[in-house]
Amino acid sequence: MKSVAGFTILEVLIALLILAVGVLGLVSVAANASRLVAEGRYYSQAVAVASGQLERLHAAGCDANSTGELDEAEALVTWSASGDASTVRWVTVVVAGRTRVGEHADTFTTRPDC
Repeated sequence: MKSVAGFTILEVLIALLILAVGVLGLVSVAANASRLVAEGRYYSQAVAVASGQLERLHAAGCDANSTGELDEAEALVTWSASGDASTVRWVTVVVAGRTRVGEHADTFTTRPDC
C-alpha cells in the first residue's frame, strides 16, 4: 500500500480554526489601540487648551476676571480663581469634551505667582 502525502480535511479545518482565533485576537488588540490613541489625542488637546487658558490668565495678572467660560475646539473651558493678590490664589481650569467612550471633564489646578 502506498502512503499518500498531503493534509486531511480535518487537519486543514483545525489549522483554519487556529488561524481564525489568532486573527480575532489581533483585531481586538487593534481596536483597543485605536481607542487608546483617540483618548490620548483628547487628553493632549485638553492639556493644550488648559495650558493656553492658564497662560492667558497669567498674562492678564492676578486682578483679572476670576471666572469665565470659553467654547474652544470641541471643548468647553471654564475657569475660576480663588483668593486675591494678598492671599494664596488658586486657579482652576476645567476642560470638558466628548470622546468616543463618552463625556470627560478634566480639572487642572495651579497657583500662579502674583
